[in-house]
Amino acid sequence: MDQSSASLPGKVAIVTGAAKGIGAAIVTALSAAQATVVVSDVDDENGRRLVGRLEGSDKAVYVRADVGNAADIDNLFQQTLAKFNKVDILVNNVGIRYRKSMLEISDEEWDRVITTNLSGTFRCCQRAVRIMAQQRSGCIVNITSQAGVFYSRGQGCHYAASKAAINQLTRVLSFELGPLGIRINSVAPGSLSNDSVFGEGSTGSEAIFNESAPIMPRSLENVPLRSLGSAEDVARAVLFFVSEQSRFITGQTLLVNGGVIV
Repeated sequence: MDQSSASLPGKVAIVTGAAKGIGAAIVTALSAAQATVVVSDVDDENGRRLVGRLEGSDKAVYVRADVGNAADIDNLFQQTLAKFNKVDILVNNVGIRYRKSMLEISDEEWDRVITTNLSGTFRCCQRAVRIMAQQRSGCIVNITSQAGVFYSRGQGCHYAASKAAINQLTRVLSFELGPLGIRINSVAPGSLSNDSVFGEGSTGSEAIFNESAPIMPRSLENVPLRSLGSAEDVARAVLFFVSEQSRFITGQTLLVNGGVIV
């Protein structure tokens, strides 16, 4: 990628689920491209630590927000507008999952996954678009999953359903948002190392695992590139989608998974 085309000086970005793992890698990439970044999460310690270690951290702030809560989302965008007066980029990275079979999923778990993953993404998009429409410009990237494109072993059906719905939400919204000067795309990671997804040495605040459910090892024989990817690989895809390099691309879902197709 031409680094000059990926430069984002003067741009204001919001990244949800940003305290560690993929979210932190996205924040770091956007900051390195000279964007001002609003780091949002419910993990206050890691969120503030990330802001503190960014170069030019005066152009990054932490705002606590649970995207499963509409009031928190409203506060996130209100604080961003109050401090920076605009929103140019939104990256919806928050996602929770339970590794459970259908018969093990409680009503509460189903509702939590759908509310956080799908409803939270929609509400963040809606709040961002209200601002971006007035600017007649903006970019939204939704972080989904290969589990939302095809069967991915070990993912709960509610998680897969939420991510598939976000991919379709992205396609539909591209028709509504294009005339407003707003582009929207999805990045669907897969075949990544656990440390890169959740943060080194962590099971991850973005995932809740059922200890009794078997977690099948992924065979690199199913990955054409014969290796696992990293959070930085996802961040590079996000940087492409929010830069001028992708100015004629919208409504797309890009798999970042080493080439796995089934």
